[in-house]
Amino acid sequence: MARRLLGLGMVLAVAASCGDNRPPEVVVSARGAAWIATRAAPAAPWVRTDGATAVFDADGDGATYDAVIVCRTDVGAGWSLTATYEDGVIWDRPCRADVTGAVDVGFDLGSPADAVFIGEVANHAPATAPTQVPPGTYDVIAVVDDAQGEPTRVELQRGVRIVAGTRVDVDVAAGGVDLVPIAVTVDGGRPDFGSVTFTSAGGTWASLGTAYRVVPAAARADGDLHLVTVFDRDYFAEAPVDEAGIAFEREFVSPDVSFAWTDAPVATWRGAPGHRARLDVVADNLASSPGWFAYAYPAALANQTVEGVTTLVMPAPVVDGWDPAWWPTGPAYIGLGLARGRADGGSAGFTFGEAIVAP
Repeated sequence: MARRLLGLGMVLAVAASCGDNRPPEVVVSARGAAWIATRAAPAAPWVRTDGATAVFDADGDGATYDAVIVCRTDVGAGWSLTATYEDGVIWDRPCRADVTGAVDVGFDLGSPADAVFIGEVANHAPATAPTQVPPGTYDVIAVVDDAQGEPTRVELQRGVRIVAGTRVDVDVAAGGVDLVPIAVTVDGGRPDFGSVTFTSAGGTWASLGTAYRVVPAAARADGDLHLVTVFDRDYFAEAPVDEAGIAFEREFVSPDVSFAWTDAPVATWRGAPGHRARLDVVADNLASSPGWFAYAYPAALANQTVEGVTTLVMPAPVVDGWDPAWWPTGPAYIGLGLARGRADGGSAGFTFGEAIVAP
């Protein structure tokens, strides 16, 4: 099951407006990128831009544009974008986290803690290992697990100022709260797999495991958010959740998906109109693997649908510096995720994956 395909969205900042008859300008940003290649339409030439931002004019008639972002040239890693101006014109997905000027922060444990989360960083050895984050103000979330490795209790400290050498006192036993179990179902039954995450109002993300438990309302603040993610056969869904739990129902018929690799990795499917897509090719099925991730959006995918069959080809830019050997040769893992929004702000769709070997 392609659980790593959940992240199907990107940061879409601005929609296009062509009321002045000028071509819509597209901005693609990727902090830490080596270079970016773009083409304004399928028949247009590829253009390379060194650095982390590329700007170009899209086709005002709705032709598909592409961008390929090269994050790493040592092992080959990056992402691509296939869209039209109707899908959006400002996109931002970093190649790496910003750790400029990071400082050490340590933890003094008054009672055991299995993990401490601060900002986007998780420390699973807080008693002995420091964590590095840029100076600033953070929420600190400490977690204690049960014998099965599932979080059962958390301590939330909000608005902690971090500078070089800061040490944070952590005592989950004395200052924490017990997590509350919730009911999560898909079509009335328990899903094959699921997990809950918590993002505090101050921007710290924490994993709350797979046992469907949440922070109780009395300990939450305005702006805190739980997300539950479930996988059930090829169906997945992600949605905000609280103590009331959630009952998911399949809203779509599973599409017919197939994969191929001739000149480039390809996914084709019948069904799922209006979904966005993510095509992955990695050396294995681990989230930490370097690889390539192609994001495509509904208007562009409609352009690539013929007699009900949609085709998504991973773009390969024709520019100096592109190396097809950056794609994993095999056996590699290829996966496809299809998603569309839910009324509650979440998303739902399908994931598929299999082993594949480059020709």
